[in-house]
Amino acid sequence: ACCVCGDRVYGIAGRSIHVSAAGSATDFYSRSTGDGSHAVTIAGGTEGNFTALSPWQGYVVFFKSDRICKLLGSRADSFTLQDRQGVGVPAALAKTLCAVGDAIYYASEGSVWRYRGQEPEWICSLGGISVTGGCGGTDGRAYYLSMDADGASRTALYLPETGKWYPEDTLPMGTMLCRDDLLWMQDGVGRIWTSSSDGRRQATGYDETSVLGPVIASMTLHP
Repeated sequence: ACCVCGDRVYGIAGRSIHVSAAGSATDFYSRSTGDGSHAVTIAGGTEGNFTALSPWQGYVVFFKSDRICKLLGSRADSFTLQDRQGVGVPAALAKTLCAVGDAIYYASEGSVWRYRGQEPEWICSLGGISVTGGCGGTDGRAYYLSMDADGASRTALYLPETGKWYPEDTLPMGTMLCRDDLLWMQDGVGRIWTSSSDGRRQATGYDETSVLGPVIASMTLHP
């Protein structure tokens, strides 16, 4: 897994964090810290592998199954890993992690959590279901969560401004990507869906159009 923050690419492998040279997305190999322009590898310090990472508020936040770590500093020779125990992200649910606004949302320990720099906040229970996988995404306003649970799949979205969940569909989504204020999703049979949370209330309507072969299914919630 990797992400971009500032002019560096950050990646995780096992218990290590790999940071590219400043302005060079392909230079991960120099071990020199020098003047801050070189790539660097940082040991995770505690037991357990890193499972997920995300840019947040100008920092990069790294997750293990039982802790959250924040990488401080802008120069390779001044990086400091702030490590604290907390509700982390298991490897099977790493793709549910998504930054929305000033928070990072993810599924763990049978619930959905929100991280804002301190202790993770509990958002809601997943109703006692056994979640074995899934993915998360955003259209810039809402947190979308697709879950594989109890032999079925379901997708819902959470609007931080209302504090409410809205059901979407029972299709399994494997990939989510935000582009032009729309969330683009690919389901388990290869169809591409677009969705926007603007104006959502309670009812859901669907329109499907064949575009150059694949089906583009646009989800629209009506007031």
